[in-house]
Amino acid sequence: MLKMLRPYLSQFVKNSKIFWALEKKYFFRNPKILGRHACLGAEVLGRLQGGANSVNFQKNRVDHVNRFKSRNLKLIKEEDLREIIVREPIKYCVRRQSKDFHEMREFDFLIIDSFSELADQAFLFDGNVFYSCYSDITEKARANSKLESLGLLSVDRIEDEYRTFFTNVSRQSPKGKIIYLHFPMIKEKREHFLLRAKNIKLALEMLENEFENLYVYSLDNNEADSLNSNDDDNFSYHYDSPVYEEFVRLIVKDFTELKRIA
Repeated sequence: MLKMLRPYLSQFVKNSKIFWALEKKYFFRNPKILGRHACLGAEVLGRLQGGANSVNFQKNRVDHVNRFKSRNLKLIKEEDLREIIVREPIKYCVRRQSKDFHEMREFDFLIIDSFSELADQAFLFDGNVFYSCYSDITEKARANSKLESLGLLSVDRIEDEYRTFFTNVSRQSPKGKIIYLHFPMIKEKREHFLLRAKNIKLALEMLENEFENLYVYSLDNNEADSLNSNDDDNFSYHYDSPVYEEFVRLIVKDFTELKRIA
Protein backbone atom coordinates (compact mmCIF):
# COMPACT_ATOMS: atom_id res chain seq x y z
CA MET A 1 0.00 0.00 0.00
CA LEU A 2 2.80 2.42 0.94
CA LYS A 3 4.53 1.71 -2.38
CA MET A 4 1.33 2.63 -4.25
CA LEU A 5 0.87 5.84 -2.26
CA ARG A 6 4.50 7.00 -2.45
CA PRO A 7 4.18 9.00 -5.73
CA TYR A 8 1.13 10.83 -4.38
CA LEU A 9 2.77 11.53 -1.02
CA SER A 10 5.83 12.83 -2.86
CA GLN A 11 3.72 15.26 -4.88
CA PHE A 12 1.86 16.36 -1.72
CA VAL A 13 5.13 17.13 0.04
CA LYS A 14 6.51 18.96 -3.00
CA ASN A 15 3.43 21.19 -3.14
CA SER A 16 3.39 22.02 0.57
CA LYS A 17 4.32 25.42 1.99
CA ILE A 18 7.15 23.82 3.96
CA PHE A 19 8.70 22.35 0.82
CA TRP A 20 8.40 25.72 -0.96
CA ALA A 21 10.14 27.53 1.91
CA LEU A 22 12.96 24.98 1.94
CA GLU A 23 13.29 25.03 -1.83
CA LYS A 24 13.63 28.81 -1.92
CA LYS A 25 16.41 28.69 0.65
CA TYR A 26 18.39 25.50 0.10
CA PHE A 27 17.61 23.52 -3.01
CA PHE A 28 19.84 25.18 -5.55
CA ARG A 29 23.50 25.79 -4.85
CA ASN A 30 27.08 25.58 -6.17
CA PRO A 31 26.33 26.92 -8.74
CA LYS A 32 22.86 28.25 -8.00
CA ILE A 33 20.77 27.37 -11.07
CA LEU A 34 17.18 28.48 -11.58
CA GLY A 35 15.13 26.98 -14.41
CA ARG A 36 12.19 27.99 -16.57
CA HIS A 37 12.45 25.21 -19.07
CA ALA A 38 10.84 22.12 -20.56
CA CYS A 39 12.57 18.95 -21.81
CA LEU A 40 15.34 20.67 -23.81
CA GLY A 41 16.52 22.59 -20.76
CA ALA A 42 16.18 19.49 -18.59
CA GLU A 43 18.27 17.33 -20.92
CA VAL A 44 20.96 20.00 -21.24
CA LEU A 45 20.96 20.81 -17.54
CA GLY A 46 21.34 17.14 -16.66
CA ARG A 47 24.67 17.21 -18.50
CA LEU A 48 25.94 20.35 -16.73
CA GLN A 49 27.60 20.80 -13.35
CA GLY A 50 25.06 21.63 -10.63
CA GLY A 51 22.02 20.53 -12.60
CA ALA A 52 20.76 18.19 -9.88
CA ASN A 53 20.35 21.08 -7.45
CA SER A 54 18.33 23.35 -9.74
CA VAL A 55 14.79 24.63 -9.18
CA ASN A 56 12.49 24.71 -12.21
CA PHE A 57 9.31 26.62 -13.11
CA GLN A 58 8.21 24.65 -16.17
CA LYS A 59 5.06 25.94 -17.93
CA ASN A 60 5.30 29.34 -16.23
CA ARG A 61 4.85 31.39 -19.40
CA VAL A 62 6.67 34.72 -19.19
CA ASP A 63 3.48 36.80 -19.37
CA HIS A 64 2.18 34.85 -16.35
CA VAL A 65 5.40 35.49 -14.41
CA ASN A 66 5.36 39.17 -15.39
CA ARG A 67 1.85 39.73 -14.05
CA PHE A 68 1.93 37.44 -11.03
CA LYS A 69 1.89 40.27 -8.47
CA SER A 70 0.04 42.89 -10.47
CA ARG A 71 -3.29 41.16 -10.92
CA ASN A 72 -5.79 39.17 -8.92
CA LEU A 73 -4.87 35.73 -10.17
CA LYS A 74 -7.62 33.17 -9.84
CA LEU A 75 -5.64 29.96 -10.34
CA ILE A 76 -7.03 26.54 -11.10
CA LYS A 77 -8.45 24.69 -8.10
CA GLU A 78 -6.79 21.47 -6.97
CA GLU A 79 -9.98 19.42 -7.29
CA ASP A 80 -10.40 20.62 -10.89
CA LEU A 81 -6.73 20.12 -11.73
CA ARG A 82 -6.93 16.43 -10.87
CA GLU A 83 -9.65 15.98 -13.49
CA ILE A 84 -8.22 18.25 -16.19
CA ILE A 85 -4.55 17.31 -16.60
CA VAL A 86 -3.57 13.91 -17.96
CA ARG A 87 -0.24 13.19 -16.28
CA GLU A 88 1.06 13.77 -12.75
CA PRO A 89 4.30 15.54 -13.82
CA ILE A 90 2.24 18.13 -15.73
CA LYS A 91 -0.07 18.58 -12.73
CA TYR A 92 3.03 19.44 -10.72
CA CYS A 93 4.04 22.04 -13.35
CA VAL A 94 0.58 23.61 -13.25
CA ARG A 95 0.62 23.72 -9.45
CA ARG A 96 3.93 25.54 -9.63
CA GLN A 97 2.12 28.37 -11.44
CA SER A 98 0.75 29.38 -8.03
CA LYS A 99 4.27 30.24 -6.83
CA ASP A 100 5.99 33.57 -7.42
CA PHE A 101 9.05 33.04 -9.63
CA HIS A 102 10.64 36.23 -8.31
CA GLU A 103 10.56 35.00 -4.70
CA MET A 104 13.55 32.80 -5.49
CA ARG A 105 16.79 34.19 -4.14
CA GLU A 106 19.70 35.30 -6.28
CA PHE A 107 20.95 32.77 -8.80
CA ASP A 108 24.16 32.27 -10.75
CA PHE A 109 22.42 30.95 -13.87
CA LEU A 110 18.89 30.95 -15.22
CA ILE A 111 18.24 28.24 -17.81
CA ILE A 112 15.24 29.04 -20.01
CA ASP A 113 14.05 27.39 -23.20
CA SER A 114 11.51 28.47 -25.79
CA PHE A 115 8.83 25.82 -25.28
CA SER A 116 6.35 27.65 -23.06
CA GLU A 117 6.07 30.68 -25.35
CA LEU A 118 6.05 28.36 -28.34
CA ALA A 119 3.36 25.88 -27.32
CA ASP A 120 1.74 26.47 -23.91
CA GLN A 121 -1.77 27.90 -24.07
CA ALA A 122 -3.62 29.88 -21.40
CA PHE A 123 -6.86 28.23 -20.34
CA LEU A 124 -9.75 29.14 -18.10
CA PHE A 125 -11.68 26.45 -16.26
CA ASP A 126 -14.71 27.74 -14.41
CA GLY A 127 -13.07 31.19 -14.53
CA ASN A 128 -9.70 30.04 -13.10
CA VAL A 129 -6.53 30.24 -15.19
CA PHE A 130 -3.79 27.70 -15.92
CA TYR A 131 -1.17 27.16 -18.65
CA SER A 132 -0.47 23.94 -20.52
CA CYS A 133 -0.45 22.31 -23.94
CA TYR A 134 -3.78 21.20 -25.35
CA SER A 135 -2.43 17.64 -25.41
CA ASP A 136 -1.98 17.81 -21.61
CA ILE A 137 -5.75 18.03 -21.09
CA THR A 138 -8.00 15.00 -20.64
CA GLU A 139 -10.67 14.15 -23.19
CA LYS A 140 -13.33 14.63 -20.52
CA ALA A 141 -12.14 18.16 -19.74
CA ARG A 142 -11.96 19.08 -23.44
CA ALA A 143 -15.67 18.29 -23.72
CA ASN A 144 -16.55 20.34 -20.63
CA SER A 145 -18.19 23.71 -21.37
CA LYS A 146 -16.34 25.20 -18.37
CA LEU A 147 -13.03 24.92 -20.28
CA GLU A 148 -12.10 27.94 -22.40
CA SER A 149 -8.87 28.38 -24.37
CA LEU A 150 -7.33 31.86 -24.34
CA GLY A 151 -4.71 30.63 -26.80
CA LEU A 152 -0.98 30.96 -27.20
CA LEU A 153 0.93 34.09 -26.28
CA SER A 154 0.32 36.56 -29.11
CA VAL A 155 3.28 36.86 -31.47
CA ASP A 156 2.93 40.65 -31.25
CA ARG A 157 3.59 40.50 -27.50
CA ILE A 158 6.48 38.04 -27.39
CA GLU A 159 9.36 40.53 -27.58
CA ASP A 160 7.89 42.92 -25.00
CA GLU A 161 6.98 40.12 -22.59
CA TYR A 162 10.50 38.70 -22.78
CA ARG A 163 11.94 42.20 -22.32
CA THR A 164 9.91 42.69 -19.15
CA PHE A 165 10.85 39.22 -17.91
CA PHE A 166 14.58 39.69 -18.51
CA THR A 167 14.48 43.16 -16.92
CA ASN A 168 12.84 41.80 -13.76
CA VAL A 169 15.13 38.78 -13.64
CA SER A 170 18.18 41.04 -13.95
CA ARG A 171 16.95 43.06 -10.98
CA GLN A 172 16.26 39.86 -9.05
CA SER A 173 19.84 38.70 -9.55
CA PRO A 174 22.10 41.46 -10.97
CA LYS A 175 25.11 39.15 -11.36
CA GLY A 176 23.13 36.20 -12.72
CA LYS A 177 23.56 34.94 -16.28
CA ILE A 178 20.56 34.03 -18.44
CA ILE A 179 21.06 31.04 -20.76
CA TYR A 180 18.33 30.82 -23.40
CA LEU A 181 17.88 27.70 -25.55
CA HIS A 182 15.90 27.60 -28.80
CA PHE A 183 14.19 24.29 -29.52
CA PRO A 184 15.36 22.88 -32.87
CA MET A 185 12.39 22.73 -35.25
CA ILE A 186 13.72 19.91 -37.44
CA LYS A 187 10.85 17.51 -36.60
CA GLU A 188 8.04 20.04 -36.52
CA LYS A 189 5.78 20.08 -39.60
CA ARG A 190 2.99 22.41 -38.43
CA GLU A 191 3.36 25.77 -40.12
CA HIS A 192 2.00 27.89 -37.27
CA PHE A 193 4.58 26.50 -34.84
CA LEU A 194 7.39 26.98 -37.37
CA LEU A 195 6.30 30.60 -37.76
CA ARG A 196 6.12 31.11 -33.99
CA ALA A 197 9.63 29.70 -33.58
CA LYS A 198 10.90 32.12 -36.22
CA ASN A 199 9.29 35.07 -34.44
CA ILE A 200 10.67 33.98 -31.08
CA LYS A 201 14.14 33.75 -32.60
CA LEU A 202 13.85 37.26 -34.09
CA ALA A 203 12.75 38.63 -30.72
CA LEU A 204 15.71 37.05 -28.95
CA GLU A 205 18.13 38.43 -31.54
CA MET A 206 16.93 41.92 -30.63
CA LEU A 207 16.99 41.30 -26.89
CA GLU A 208 20.46 39.76 -26.86
CA ASN A 209 21.77 43.17 -27.90
CA GLU A 210 19.94 44.85 -25.01
CA PHE A 211 20.89 42.53 -22.14
CA GLU A 212 24.57 41.89 -21.47
CA ASN A 213 23.69 38.97 -19.20
CA LEU A 214 21.63 37.15 -21.87
CA TYR A 215 23.28 34.32 -23.82
CA VAL A 216 21.21 32.73 -26.59
CA TYR A 217 21.98 29.29 -28.05
CA SER A 218 20.51 27.60 -31.10
CA LEU A 219 21.48 25.03 -33.72
CA ASP A 220 20.86 25.55 -37.42
CA ASN A 221 18.60 22.99 -39.04
CA ASN A 222 21.32 21.20 -41.01
CA GLU A 223 23.51 20.77 -37.94
CA ALA A 224 20.63 19.65 -35.72
CA ASP A 225 19.41 17.23 -38.38
CA SER A 226 22.81 15.57 -38.73
CA LEU A 227 23.17 15.24 -34.95
CA ASN A 228 19.68 13.75 -34.69
CA SER A 229 20.23 10.93 -37.19
CA ASN A 230 19.50 8.08 -34.73
CA ASP A 231 16.38 9.60 -33.18
CA ASP A 232 13.39 7.23 -32.96
CA ASP A 233 11.14 9.37 -30.70
CA ASN A 234 7.89 10.45 -32.36
CA PHE A 235 7.54 13.62 -30.28
CA SER A 236 8.53 16.72 -32.27
CA TYR A 237 10.55 18.22 -29.41
CA HIS A 238 12.60 15.26 -28.23
CA TYR A 239 15.99 14.61 -29.85
CA ASP A 240 18.89 12.21 -29.93
CA SER A 241 21.63 12.65 -27.32
CA PRO A 242 24.18 14.39 -29.65
CA VAL A 243 21.78 17.34 -30.05
CA TYR A 244 21.79 17.98 -26.30
CA GLU A 245 25.52 17.40 -26.11
CA GLU A 246 26.11 20.08 -28.75
CA PHE A 247 24.14 22.61 -26.68
CA VAL A 248 26.26 21.62 -23.69
CA ARG A 249 29.46 22.11 -25.69
CA LEU A 250 28.39 25.62 -26.70
CA ILE A 251 27.41 26.59 -23.16
CA VAL A 252 30.55 25.20 -21.53
CA LYS A 253 32.62 27.11 -24.08
CA ASP A 254 31.24 30.33 -22.55
CA PHE A 255 30.90 29.10 -18.95
CA THR A 256 33.64 26.65 -18.01
CA GLU A 257 32.34 26.45 -14.44
CA LEU A 258 29.32 24.56 -15.77
CA LYS A 259 31.44 21.76 -17.21
CA ARG A 260 30.37 18.58 -15.49
CA ILE A 261 32.99 16.98 -13.30
CA ALA A 262 33.14 13.24 -13.96
